[in-house]
Amino acid sequence: MQMELISHRNVILVKLLTVILFVDTVFYILIEKDLAIIWPPYGYLLLGLIWVCVISNLNPKVVMYIIVSSLLGFTFYLTITQPFFSNFIFMIFAIIVSTFYQQKTILIYATVASISLQIIAALFVGPSMMVRSDIYEIPFFILFSIFTFLTLLYMVTHSNHLWEKNERHVTKTKADLHSTKSLYESIFAYSRDPIAVLSVTGKVLEFNEAFSKLYDMKNRPKDQISLYSIFPEHQLEIDSYLSSVLDGESVLGKELKTIDSKNDLIIGEATISPIYDSNNTIITISLIIRDVTERRKLDVYISNSEKLKVTGEIAAGVAHEIRNPLQVISGFIQMLNEEDSKHSTYYSLILSEIKRMNSIISEFLILSKPHVSNFSIQKIRKILEEVIVLFEQDAQYKNIEIVRQYTDFDLEILCEVNQLKQVFINLVKNSIEAIPDGGYIKFQVSRVDENKLKFVVSDNGVGIPEEIMRDIGKPFFTTKDTGTGLGLMITERIIEQHQGTLTISSTSGKGTTVEIILPISPSSIAYG
Repeated sequence: MQMELISHRNVILVKLLTVILFVDTVFYILIEKDLAIIWPPYGYLLLGLIWVCVISNLNPKVVMYIIVSSLLGFTFYLTITQPFFSNFIFMIFAIIVSTFYQQKTILIYATVASISLQIIAALFVGPSMMVRSDIYEIPFFILFSIFTFLTLLYMVTHSNHLWEKNERHVTKTKADLHSTKSLYESIFAYSRDPIAVLSVTGKVLEFNEAFSKLYDMKNRPKDQISLYSIFPEHQLEIDSYLSSVLDGESVLGKELKTIDSKNDLIIGEATISPIYDSNNTIITISLIIRDVTERRKLDVYISNSEKLKVTGEIAAGVAHEIRNPLQVISGFIQMLNEEDSKHSTYYSLILSEIKRMNSIISEFLILSKPHVSNFSIQKIRKILEEVIVLFEQDAQYKNIEIVRQYTDFDLEILCEVNQLKQVFINLVKNSIEAIPDGGYIKFQVSRVDENKLKFVVSDNGVGIPEEIMRDIGKPFFTTKDTGTGLGLMITERIIEQHQGTLTISSTSGKGTTVEIILPISPSSIAYG
């Protein structure tokens, strides 16, 4: 920055000296009516050399000293070759010019050099200079005064311009800083994610309302709040995280668990990053927590649900394969019992055990289909909102907007609430997985007529290709690396148990829409 300023002033001074030399030449010719001043043209040659130095890549400080030294040398040359008192006075001009740089070193150099050259000039041409001075020197003194005035005026104007520019810059910087500070304070205060500022030792210095609420900070002693006290089960991990952060690295997505005052488990994904001062020294640490407790519970729930459904499918297959041979065996046992009465006791015992095995198989078959025995009147909006809450944080994290379009907030339906929740959980989970780069999931609820209700769950995800659509809903068919292929099949069975219909439409690259129509009051329900 300083070098740029010196370089800029070098250009200004050279332009100013060019004008002064030209005016001085014209003035001298008009007053003296003599061309001696321009020959030999040392002044113009020296000026040309200075211009070469300015436009070259020479160090600006070196050019600064060349300019001042050239001015001192030229005025000394004029005084020696033309010992007029006016030329002697011009030797002071270098001191005035050097003040334009506002550098102590160049000012001291110019002053010492000017005084030294003035003494040398006085010793060599002093008597001759005094003898040659006359009334014709007065115009040159006036010219010197004008040059001095113009030079100082330009310097003052330039300095004021720089000051004003600096003031505007400072004002703008303060405004930007205030705006930035307000922005970060707003983010810090109103963020739904818990945020805290830590010392380099892990002590909590500041925290927002979300952090206070999640970790119940109001009931903790302020002088004892640290990462170690909030997450007592992660002592070694915290040491490692802080060590990495103090080495200038950010720690991303680390899971931290703790137990709240109600003895409930809280699971958070932590992002820990260093905060630097103007000297690039780490002074504090930022901690951002994403509460994933509900998401983890949902993952476990979905995992267990799918495992249960897989078990049910296996049970149904096994039951089917076993029941047929049992029926054949049972028939032959009854026939043998009629023909061989002496072993009737054994036959009766065998038949009893076959019936017991058949009963066990029937229980397996019950496990293999959705169990919908607990029907009750439920508000549709409540069911949907409970499902949305489960996925809301995950959706926000993936930049997915959940849109609600309910035409009637008080719609009610007779249903098995847990199974209907399972339907919407499966659909929302599929939609989120189908939106990799942000988008929306839309919930629409409306009446078809007095007896039917329509649900529409749509997204703008990647969609489903036509070649895959024909296999959708088949057991164990899936395009996911970790899927079981049972989710949609279970969803369809639940809707069937509610005497409803499910329709899927999708366009590859544009999204998927699932439409469900359910009777508001089913006339008959197939209980498992």
